[in-house]
Amino acid sequence: MLKDISKIAKKINDSELNSSIIELQGQVMDLYNENIELVHDVATLKKERDITKQVAFGKNGYVFVSDDGPYCPGCYGSKNNLVRLTPDGSSRHYYKCSSCKSTFDVPAS
Repeated sequence: MLKDISKIAKKINDSELNSSIIELQGQVMDLYNENIELVHDVATLKKERDITKQVAFGKNGYVFVSDDGPYCPGCYGSKNNLVRLTPDGSSRHYYKCSSCKSTFDVPAS
């Protein structure tokens, strides 16, 4: 639609109208970029919300378990930081946080 208006304005040869159309195109691009950022933010928030719904209880308290693997509840609770737990090697169910160094018993799903 803006391209059509721009073509008409060029035919009219009105510099003020052309300038306004260029400014409007810039505003449309700004809104487009802002929309992309907002869509990304919403997706991130939805992922965080979904992870907090997936709580498993073990001997050391709760952990977040998702398809990606378990996440450290301490790092998430204190810093809102999702840190994936990694197996600590001592047992099938024990996982360690690389950030806070805590160990968790993650029940088998």
